[in-house]
Amino acid sequence: MIVAGVELPRDGEADTAHDLDAGDHRRERGGPPGAERLAHGEASRDGDAARVDDRVLARVVEVEPVGERRVREDGVGRGDPHLAADHRALGGSAEALGRLAHGPAEVVPRGGEAAAERVERQQRRPREDRRRYVVRAQAGDEAGEAPGDGGRRAPFERCHVVAQCIIRTMHIVVMGAGGVGGFFGAKLAKSGEAVTLVARGEHLAAIRRDGLTVRSAVDGEYVVRPRAVEEVTGLPPVDAVLFCVKSFDTERAAAQLRPVIGPETAVVSLQNGVDNEDTIDAILGAGTALGGVAQVFALIDRPGVIVHHFAGRIIFGELDGRRSPRAERLLRAFEGAGIAVELTTSVRRALWEKYVLICAVAGTTALTRCPIGVIRDTPPAWAMFRRLVEEMAALGAAARAGLAADVVDQTVKLAAGIAPGNFSSLYQDLRQGKRLELEALHGHAVRLGERLGVPVPTVFAVYAALAPHAAGGR
Repeated sequence: MIVAGVELPRDGEADTAHDLDAGDHRRERGGPPGAERLAHGEASRDGDAARVDDRVLARVVEVEPVGERRVREDGVGRGDPHLAADHRALGGSAEALGRLAHGPAEVVPRGGEAAAERVERQQRRPREDRRRYVVRAQAGDEAGEAPGDGGRRAPFERCHVVAQCIIRTMHIVVMGAGGVGGFFGAKLAKSGEAVTLVARGEHLAAIRRDGLTVRSAVDGEYVVRPRAVEEVTGLPPVDAVLFCVKSFDTERAAAQLRPVIGPETAVVSLQNGVDNEDTIDAILGAGTALGGVAQVFALIDRPGVIVHHFAGRIIFGELDGRRSPRAERLLRAFEGAGIAVELTTSVRRALWEKYVLICAVAGTTALTRCPIGVIRDTPPAWAMFRRLVEEMAALGAAARAGLAADVVDQTVKLAAGIAPGNFSSLYQDLRQGKRLELEALHGHAVRLGERLGVPVPTVFAVYAALAPHAAGGR
C-alpha cells in the first residue's frame, strides 16, 4: 500500500528503510498514547487512536517536493522507488490532493496551494509538535478516513512510516565534533535532524561505541547516537555543514567536504577569525560559505563526552546579506532544536565584533597565563586589554566592518561580565602544548594592519610573544 507516496510494508514484513526511532514518538515528548509501541511497528489497539483534523494537517505538514530532496542516509529521496506517487492508493486524483500523478511524490497538505501557504506561515512550530500532528493526520489517510470538520477518530497503525517521509528533516554534517560542534550537533540530533559528526581518534571511537554524551549546565545530561565518521566520502550531498574545525585546518577540512557539497548546501563557519569563509569559498566555490558566530562555552571533557558550561547561541547569515531559503531552513532547524539563534543580514559585522573581543581575551589570558578575572583585577593587564580592543576596533573601521562607534566601550563592558575563572581556548591550547590559532587571530590582524596602514603595536606584541609556541609542543 502507498500512502502519500510511501509504500507501507505488508503485514509481517520488516520495515527498515523508513522506520523511525522509538524515541521520536515517546509520550514524554508529546506523542499520542501507544506511539512508542507503534514506532516499532506494533499494531494499535482501540485506545491508541488519534483525532484527525484537516486544520491540523494544513497547519503542521511541511511542503517538500521529494524529487528535489537529496538522498538521505536511509535511502529516502531522489531515485527511491518507494516515492512513486500512486493516485489509486490515495483514493482519488493525485492532482486534486496536491500531489503529482507521475514521478516523485510531492508532499503537500490537503487543500493544495492555499493549505501550503498556511503551512509556510506555521513552519516554526516546535519540531516535536510537527511530528506529533503530522502522524495523527496521516493516521486518518491510512485508515481510509478523510479528515473532515471537527476531525474523526482513526487507528494509529504504522504511522511512523508515513511520518518520516512527511517531516522535513535536514541532513547536517558537523565538521569537527569538538566542544562547539559536538554541543550544537548533539542538540540538532536530539531534536530529530539527521546529523553526521566528523571526528577523529579516541573521540570518534567513543562516539561510535557509546554515543555522544553532553553534560550541560543548562539542559542536564543526555546521550545521542548520530552517525560518526572520519571521512565523508560516500555520503550524498547534504543540506548544511557546521564547520567547526580550528582555523589552521580550514583548507584540509574544506577539501574533504567536496563529496557532500551540492548547489544549495550551506557551509556555516563557526570558527575563530574573519577570513575562514573566504578560504572555504575558494575551495568549494563562491557563495558556499555562510558566516557564523558561536557564543558558547563547551569543551571535550574526555573522548565521547562534551561538557557545556554556559550560553549556546548562534548568529549566522549569508555574506551578501540575503535571507536565502537555505539560511531560513537552517534557522528553523536551529529553532526546532532549542538553540538560541539569530539570522542576521550583517554577519561580517558580527564576525568582527567577536574578533575584537576574542583577540583581547585570548591575547591577555594566554600571555599572562591568568583567567579573565585576574586580568580585570590587575590594572596594567586590564589596560593592555583595552589597548588591544582599541587597536582591533581601529582595524575594523579601516576594513569597513561596520562596527558601531562605541564598540570599544561595549566590548570592554562585555568582557567585564565574563565569569572570572574563564580562560580562552588559545590559553587552553598553549597550556596543553597544542598548535595555536595564532595566525587566524593576532597574525591576521598584524598583516591586515600593515596592508591598511593601521598601527597595532599591542597586537603585534602578543603575536611576537606567542609565535614561538604557535606550532605546539613547547
